[in-house]
Amino acid sequence: MLVPTPIATHHRSFGGVLAALVLAPALACSPMDEPELLRVTSLSPDRLVAGAELSVAGEGFPSGRDGLLRLEGECRAPGALAHRVFLERPLHASAADQATASIDGALVRRVGGRASCRLDGLVRFTGPERAVVGRIHDVHLDFVASGRENLVSRLADAERGRHVARRLGLAFAEEMPEAGGLVVATVAPRSMATRAGIVAGDVVLSIDGVRLYELADFVPTPGFARTALDVRSMPSGTVRTLHASTFVASDAPSMSTLGYALLALVVLITLAFLSPFARAIDWLAQKPPSDPEATLAWLFGVAPSDASRRARLLSNALIVLGILGMSASFAGIAVIGRLLVHDFGVGILLSASLALRMAARVFGETRDTDHGPLLPFFVASTPLTIAVVSVGLLVGTGHLGELHAAQGVVPSRWLVFAQPIAFALFPVFAATALTRVEPEATTSGLAKVAARAHLLVVSCLGAALFLGGWATPANPTPLIRALCVAFFVLKVWGLLGLGLWARSVTPGTGDNAWKWTVPVAVLGLGSACFWTYADLPIVVERASGYVLAAFAATVLTYVIVARLRPTREPTLVLHPFL
Repeated sequence: MLVPTPIATHHRSFGGVLAALVLAPALACSPMDEPELLRVTSLSPDRLVAGAELSVAGEGFPSGRDGLLRLEGECRAPGALAHRVFLERPLHASAADQATASIDGALVRRVGGRASCRLDGLVRFTGPERAVVGRIHDVHLDFVASGRENLVSRLADAERGRHVARRLGLAFAEEMPEAGGLVVATVAPRSMATRAGIVAGDVVLSIDGVRLYELADFVPTPGFARTALDVRSMPSGTVRTLHASTFVASDAPSMSTLGYALLALVVLITLAFLSPFARAIDWLAQKPPSDPEATLAWLFGVAPSDASRRARLLSNALIVLGILGMSASFAGIAVIGRLLVHDFGVGILLSASLALRMAARVFGETRDTDHGPLLPFFVASTPLTIAVVSVGLLVGTGHLGELHAAQGVVPSRWLVFAQPIAFALFPVFAATALTRVEPEATTSGLAKVAARAHLLVVSCLGAALFLGGWATPANPTPLIRALCVAFFVLKVWGLLGLGLWARSVTPGTGDNAWKWTVPVAVLGLGSACFWTYADLPIVVERASGYVLAAFAATVLTYVIVARLRPTREPTLVLHPFL
């Protein structure tokens, strides 16, 4: 390698010396002494498993010599985000135009097991005086893992691929072409596949850059608002790229998207701190009145705080045990929801919540009421049901696993922020799900138990639907999975705290909330239908997560600061121009 000449300091400025010092390591490692004298024409085969041989064809290879093959680029696994890889393998030149490199299991695991990669390759042979290299660009290689562990994972991916195909309106033929791809057998009328222009007989070659060899590959990348399908039209053989909406979360934005997001955030914050929006934020910042039925002691049914010292110690111990027990239950729900393959997992949680809500109403209703006990139940539960149905329509599924695949770990990719309609429906969900569901004067023990259980179940539903649930990054380790489950538990407790706070500031059962939650829920349902069938600009989805997350953080910061002030009722101070 080249050795940089010593830096002479007597005729150089300080800036020149500093620049030379910075560039010295780069110059020391410069590959300028490695001329590109080799010609690399192809890598084959394009589908590799552990134990296979990768053949490198070219010209000028030193026959019988050992060298090095470097591959660098981007890989995509089915249902995972793209990631950069840098791979190195020993290379042996068997002839002047042929060299081979072995593919081991460690290399396949590094690319993610099953993955489609677009790579740039470099072949390097070291000679007695200098090394010579050859390069090849934009090579497409597919890696396939093997073994029993991979078989279990591929069966789960095949089930996900079947759900995705059904949601798009596609059914694939059992027989697959030897060259790869999935043959479309039927297309459901008025489906997303029909609107994308796919017809029976077409061959779907890839999805989001992942080439298709079996149904387990047909899993879209989470974080994309639209799924890209490379389709070969038959019998013409023309290959075209089509787009179909499947998930609502968005990928990393461009600089122009960030510019639009910043402008929208400024407008939102300005409107939020103007009347009448400012009064709503001011109300949130007020200190709620003391309410013994809106505390952890009420939630776990222990003694009130004004009892004797011994009773308070016992009640605090019971509260701690209750928190630990409920946290374990929430973690169990996350594990079961991740492992359970059910098309209507969201419906199961919603049905359980509504059943407990009805029980709290029926067993808590007093004898002297002049209306049926179920009338307020249906009035108060309608917005909750509409909000959940609208979210399922936006995502395109009621499957808990697919719902979490559509979201991300970071808040900007949670559904409540990544989808503007979900952001508007979350207050409807919270107002109807987290407030009182049983009359204050009830003496029925069953009503109290049902009310507590309802609050627990509906908090799990809200965290799973709107707050990312137990979503994990691509290819998570067992430790990362455990941390995501723990994060889900914290989200559920956050919603429980919001519910207890709502109980303290809303007298009675909060039946009057339907006056605004019903019209907002209906409007949200109509907007969800429009969003599903309209081809809106992609910048709307890609910018919304960052805008709405930053807006919510700004309002939350103001509420916290205002609550910490000594006055009970904080007053907003605005610039005279506003």
